[in-house]
Amino acid sequence: MSTRPNPSSHRGRTALAAAAIAVAALVVTAGAALAFSGSGSHAKPKTLHLLLRETQQVLDRAPAGPSNGDLVLVRGDLLDPKTRAAVGTEIGSYVMVDAAHENRSLAGIVFTPDARTRLAKADQLALETIFDSVPGSQIAPITGGSGRYQGARGEVVATDGPDGLIDIVIHLRSR
Repeated sequence: MSTRPNPSSHRGRTALAAAAIAVAALVVTAGAALAFSGSGSHAKPKTLHLLLRETQQVLDRAPAGPSNGDLVLVRGDLLDPKTRAAVGTEIGSYVMVDAAHENRSLAGIVFTPDARTRLAKADQLALETIFDSVPGSQIAPITGGSGRYQGARGEVVATDGPDGLIDIVIHLRSR
């Protein structure tokens, strides 16, 4: 989620890390770094920090190179930032909607931060946003979730992380 995919190079970066990059468990699982503050209706936001190792598959439609209608499929492993152990999965896609302006794309990403198998039944966070291929962090709204994240709201912030990974911070607001 930190920079928009570049279909001409068949490489790019996302988030959400929704989130998103896109993006997240409310309990500590597999050593994921999670910070809780407060409880009840006056609870402070909950924050989850993860790293994302992402792969992309570009479906480049004519004309060759970045153009409207290109599709980028993304799949990633959510990693514990301390141990780099895999603790979840990211799945999503981008559709190029305005190649003339920073390769703007519409992105839909689902994060299953506490599952590596049986994703259809896992607690999930979803995000949908517009990404540009500009340097710096990308911020995507959380549009909902399932399981323990049903009705989730908040945002996913993705920046360039260490060793070519994407640094994902998920901020969840109380429902």
